[in-house]
Amino acid sequence: MSMIKLIKLQAELWDFYKDVHGIRPRHWTQDEWDSLEFLEEQFILLTDIVDRFTPEQRADEGWL
Repeated sequence: MSMIKLIKLQAELWDFYKDVHGIRPRHWTQDEWDSLEFLEEQFILLTDIVDRFTPEQRADEGWL
């Protein structure tokens, strides 16, 4: 596992999750937080959520 890749993904997801859900992902376990595979899956899920936003939702949430 690339430690640099893990740290970058953790930092990005910390903010991305909050941008999508309005809260930080504090419910993830330490094992999940340290899993590159888990974090990559979460990134895909969050991206899918944003991709399904309507144009109005995108504008309201500042995703334009």
